Amino acid sequence: MLFRTSARLGRPPYSVFLKKYAKKVNYADFKGSHKAKFVARARALGKMYRALPAAEKKAIVAEAKTAKAFPKSKVRLVAASRRRTAAVLAKQVKGNKANVLEFVRRHYKKVEHQARGARVAKLAKLWAKRH
Repeated sequence: MLFRTSARLGRPPYSVFLKKYAKKVNYADFKGSHKAKFVARARALGKMYRALPAAEKKAIVAEAKTAKAFPKSKVRLVAASRRRTAAVLAKQVKGNKANVLEFVRRHYKKVEHQARGARVAKLAKLWAKRH
């Protein structure tokens, strides 16, 4: 549920801080292996964030609330919806789950605007016509 609330509220304040200050902490300034440098830089940034004056932190929090949320990939959301629809449809009709998923992928555009129940019902009718 956290991903929904953070999307509604904007960005986390720490991400706004990183956008502003991450370039000031240079990766090359740290010694050791890649992993050691990465960890040391992350710790230094965390220390900087915690050491911010209250007024500056308040300004970052205010900016984070108004900042645009991270973009969501519509492709990923549609693919997940397609998989859920195919799983429900596979239980209703006789057929290989892989075949049902392929069928849903090919015919999803016809039903994507409908709620899942209606979507599955319409796809089941299409499946019955074709098989």
